[in-house]
Amino acid sequence: MMLVTSGFAQEFTGEGIGSTKEQAKKEALTDLSQNISVEVKSVQTQLPELMGEDFRQDASSMIQLESCLPVLGAERFVFENVDYYYALARLSAQQVIPLYRTQL
Repeated sequence: MMLVTSGFAQEFTGEGIGSTKEQAKKEALTDLSQNISVEVKSVQTQLPELMGEDFRQDASSMIQLESCLPVLGAERFVFENVDYYYALARLSAQQVIPLYRTQL
């Protein structure tokens, strides 16, 4: 994997909310990972149906997002609110490029 920063984002962030600190951190890292790289899978179905003299068509859609990129060197900040925790995960290109070069 080659990482080039010229002309690209210098920082990525992710946010998460949870009932515990750990859940909020996990959500923030998931959001961060999806902001970097994500695979989208989509399935759409249509069901035409004739009911007497009426024609009806139902449609449904399912979208699945998946990210398998390891998050290396992320800074995490957690803030406690009255009834939930808010977390922010941040990757700075300057700090993590050496980690990705050696790990991937």
